[in-house]
Amino acid sequence: MGHFGNAFAEYVQPLIDQCDGSEEQVKTAFMLGQVCWNLAVSPADVREEMYCDMQQTLKLDNVKFEELLDSTIFPMILRHVEMFPHMHHPDSSDGIEGLSEWVEDVPEHVQEGKSKETSPNAPCPCGSGKKYKRCCGRVC
Repeated sequence: MGHFGNAFAEYVQPLIDQCDGSEEQVKTAFMLGQVCWNLAVSPADVREEMYCDMQQTLKLDNVKFEELLDSTIFPMILRHVEMFPHMHHPDSSDGIEGLSEWVEDVPEHVQEGKSKETSPNAPCPCGSGKKYKRCCGRVC
């Protein structure tokens, strides 16, 4: 394998470690790793659109999709930023915007719908600590 192949294999290793060793699961781990890589190198605004497309493609409800984001997608994007900082503009938050929130224990809330007074990048009025666009203002 070349340098890129070795770097990519190291990047997806946490996903491979979760496999039972079957060829199917390893292929799935590599595909999911590629999706996470693509998300990591995408600007934050494009990434938001990609999340919505993913949720529709995978046919997951909001709860299941949030679980996928929290357990796998966000940690892998953050891993990319940490492993390959040169691929992310140092003056931009695109690589890490909103990713640290997955570590926090966010309480459930029931507020729905978009408030006309709340900017997408403002803290969510429900008090979760997330940005409005990643919480109550999420549109998918």
